[in-house]
Amino acid sequence: NTAPKNLESILVQEDIAFTYNISVAAGIPIGKVITLKFTVVSEADSSAFIKEFVIGNQVYMSNQQLSTCSSVFYDDKGRTRNYSSDADLTTTFLAPSSGQFVKAEFLSFELEPSDECEYDYLNIYNGVSVSSPLIGTYCGNNSPATIVSTDASGALTFQFHSDEALR
Repeated sequence: NTAPKNLESILVQEDIAFTYNISVAAGIPIGKVITLKFTVVSEADSSAFIKEFVIGNQVYMSNQQLSTCSSVFYDDKGRTRNYSSDADLTTTFLAPSSGQFVKAEFLSFELEPSDECEYDYLNIYNGVSVSSPLIGTYCGNNSPATIVSTDASGALTFQFHSDEALR
């Protein structure tokens, strides 16, 4: 949405900060990845780079409690990298207000596979802590699909564990 910028001359190894405004059409789903190509042009040369943006608020797995109306929830390393080894992390999503219930829809899910989910797993609890009732334990490609809290608090708690082995 911003017109091309003339940055005058840029010296080798010089950092230039600039801002562009980007608007996304209504109805683009949260989690959609938008790829933009930026091109720097001079009289003698040009160079381009690609930048990807994820639509929506992004939350990374860590030891935290938060309240949000809508977000994309990633493991601790994000969308493009494998999750950490030897990790124990718990994130609780609190309902934004009384009478509301957190809903989690898994768009993708992949952990180390094992029959008993003993190596890397995700536990999901119906409430504000790991003391709340366990909804399920998930590993491999066994996606939780869609989970909705039925707890009076409206919260869901996600407890992630990975063993020391690199994936």
